[in-house]
Amino acid sequence: LNRYDGTNMVCYNDDPGDPNSLSSNRVRDILEQRDGILWVATDHGINRMDLDRNRIRRYYLGYESLVPSIENAYSITTASGVLVCSVYEWGLAGFSEGEDEFYPIVIPRLNTFDIRRICAGRDSQLWILTTHGLFCAPYRVKEGRISISEAQPVDLEGATARDIRRATECSVFVTTNEGRLFELFTRDGAMPRVREIPLESPSGTDRGMVGTPVYTESGNLVVPYSHGGVDTYQPQGDGFVCTDTFFQKVPVFSILATEQEMVWIGTDGMGVLKTYYDAKQFHLIGPMSQAPDENLSGGIVRCFYLDGKTLYVGMKGDGLIRIEHFDTPKLRRMQPIAVENNHIFSLAKGFGEELLVGTDARGLGIYDLKSGRMQMLRGVDPAE
Repeated sequence: LNRYDGTNMVCYNDDPGDPNSLSSNRVRDILEQRDGILWVATDHGINRMDLDRNRIRRYYLGYESLVPSIENAYSITTASGVLVCSVYEWGLAGFSEGEDEFYPIVIPRLNTFDIRRICAGRDSQLWILTTHGLFCAPYRVKEGRISISEAQPVDLEGATARDIRRATECSVFVTTNEGRLFELFTRDGAMPRVREIPLESPSGTDRGMVGTPVYTESGNLVVPYSHGGVDTYQPQGDGFVCTDTFFQKVPVFSILATEQEMVWIGTDGMGVLKTYYDAKQFHLIGPMSQAPDENLSGGIVRCFYLDGKTLYVGMKGDGLIRIEHFDTPKLRRMQPIAVENNHIFSLAKGFGEELLVGTDARGLGIYDLKSGRMQMLRGVDPAE
C-alpha cells in the first residue's frame, strides 16, 4: 500500500518481524471511515491504520480463534456508521468500536461463504450479492453492533445478478448475466421495490454486455453497451420509455453525465463523443476529428474524471487529455506525461489538488491540478 501526502510517498507493506505493518501485501479494498483512519482489507486479514499516530492494528477473522488464515475480504462498506465486511469462505463480519474486535454477523438460512459485493442502502438495508443470487437484508444497530434476522432473495424474474451499483440515494442498479437491467428501491423495513427497465436492442444485433447506466440532471437515463452504443430513456409513469439509440456500432467503455443534459461517451477506438441526451448534436474528439488539435491516434477511452468544469480522460496509447470548457471544448495534451506507453487504466481524486493516474505497468502518476506537473511513482520490479 502506497500513500502520497502531496510531497512524499510512504510505502506500507508486510514485515513478519514488525507487528506495526500490514498483514499482507495483497490489498483488496480500502475504506476511509473518518479523518486519519483507513481500513485496508487484504487476502490475509484486515488492517486498521491510524495515519496520524502511524499505528497499524491487524485483525484476523476466524470462527473461534484469531489464528491467521488465508481470507479474502472482497468488499467493505459502512452501515449506519458501523464497518461491515464480507470475507471469502467465512461470511459477514461487523466491527465493534467498544470491544475493538470483529464479530460474525449471522444470517439465518443464508450461505454467506461466497459473497461478491455488499452495499449499504439508505433505509437500514444491506444488499448482498453472492454467487447464489442477490439478497436484501434489513439490519438493526444496537450498542454499536449490527444484527440481521433474515435475508430475503430479490426476485429478478429468473435473471442472475452480475453486478450492483448505487444509482441514487435510495436506489441501486442491478445488471444481470442475461443482459437485463433492474433498479431496486429501498423501503424502510420492507422488501425493495423492483423495477425492470426494458432494454431496446436491435433485433439480430449483438450489442454486448449492459454497462452501468447514469441519470442525467433531469432524470433521463442513459444505458451503455459494450459493443453497441447507448440507449436513452425518458420517465413515463412508473417506468421508462426508450426514446432513441445512438452510435449503435460503437463499442462503449464508460459514460459520464454532466450539467445541461450533457453526456460524455468513452469509446473503444473512436475517442470521446460529447453529446446531449437527445443527441441532436455531438462533438467528436478522436482519430476522425476534423480539428487537427483534437485528433487522437488511438481513440480508446478507458476512464473519466470530472474536476469542476474540466474533464480529464484516460486513454489507451494517448495518455491523459484535458477538455476545458463544456460549451466550446478545447483539447490539449498534458505536458509532460512521462509515461512510457501512455496506457492509462484509472483516474481518481488524490490528496488535496492532485489527480491519481493509474497506468498499465508504468506505475502511479500524481498530477498536480494547479501547476500541471506530473510525477511518476513506480514500484519495485521483481525482475530487477
